Amino acid sequence: MPERPRKEQSNISAELTIDPRVVNALRGEISRPIQTISHRPGSEGIQVEVRLAKEGPGLFGLIDWKDNKEWSGITNHVLLSTRYAVYFAQEMAKAGHQTNPQRILNGGIGSHSGRRQSDEAGWYPEAVADAKSKRSISNETLGMQLIQGKVPQDAFDLVVALGHNVEGFSVDPAIYDSWDFKIAIYVDHRTAQTYEPLNTRMGDFLLGNFFDRSNVTEQVREAVYETLKKLIEDQKAFRLGKEGAKEVTLDQADQIAESLGAKPDSQRLTRRELMRLILQDADTEAALIEAGIDPDDVNDETVPMPAWENEFRTEYVRAAEDSIVKELSSRIQTPDQFDADFSLKTWWGQYARQIFSEWYAKNVDSWDPLAPHY
Repeated sequence: MPERPRKEQSNISAELTIDPRVVNALRGEISRPIQTISHRPGSEGIQVEVRLAKEGPGLFGLIDWKDNKEWSGITNHVLLSTRYAVYFAQEMAKAGHQTNPQRILNGGIGSHSGRRQSDEAGWYPEAVADAKSKRSISNETLGMQLIQGKVPQDAFDLVVALGHNVEGFSVDPAIYDSWDFKIAIYVDHRTAQTYEPLNTRMGDFLLGNFFDRSNVTEQVREAVYETLKKLIEDQKAFRLGKEGAKEVTLDQADQIAESLGAKPDSQRLTRRELMRLILQDADTEAALIEAGIDPDDVNDETVPMPAWENEFRTEYVRAAEDSIVKELSSRIQTPDQFDADFSLKTWWGQYARQIFSEWYAKNVDSWDPLAPHY
């Protein structure tokens, strides 16, 4: 879970700020609460009350606390992966490589702009206008349609390059050889809600998209993790010039995935393309090591939250301040109910409680937002 920036460490990325156009592009028109049948995994067939993004990405400026919290997970992924990508870009620049951390920052923040509308079209198709057409294209393509012309062009080009199955958009092929692209996609592939080993994160992607769910046993999962780990280490050893190391060819990598039981195609990309990306990530990891950067030593201590990220998180949650204050004020006499929806184990719960604390201190009395009970 990300920690707030520490004064003595806030120099990391301190000179960078997110272009306001990127933040504004993430806003959208959100519906009033509606009743519909859910097709979301885990709640299939249940009638639920939801708010839907009618226009725009709908990923910033969310005034309802439940809606705000709902999309805090993808927001956390975006912010963590962007933080670490910016860090690697800055470190690579120190080692003499050409990078543009500002482009990575802006592009990273805008990189998942189609996620909400795409997910909602799949989860609540009876309630979403044009749900079928939205699901007929990738969430990346949908996102590009939503933010095109609203963000800096260099950032938009990076977003296009990072997408899978991008229909109707193209960029100068030279971007795929840039460190901005290679670093950004590498970090995205290692980051979920935390920064993870490359072999397990990409192993989960392989298992989730190229295997029948019923066939994914613990033994199969471990075999995939270990096999990908060896493949990645072998490729890194070759790139680092270790004696006796041989390059893992794309044909070999694809055959390895096939031997594990992976299907040749998925809705998002082919197995061969996924294995190409894994080899590319291994090459990027080797380049980071060669530049004197430890790609595994990345956490809130070694790469603390920069000011731009704390500001984004704060403003993201603060958009729902009135709703948060109203909800928590109603629970102030029953503090045991706080943890259910405003858990201190989540970044969103911490920020929401802090916002309530500031309001409470100003309008009522002092209040400790980090105490588990009140």
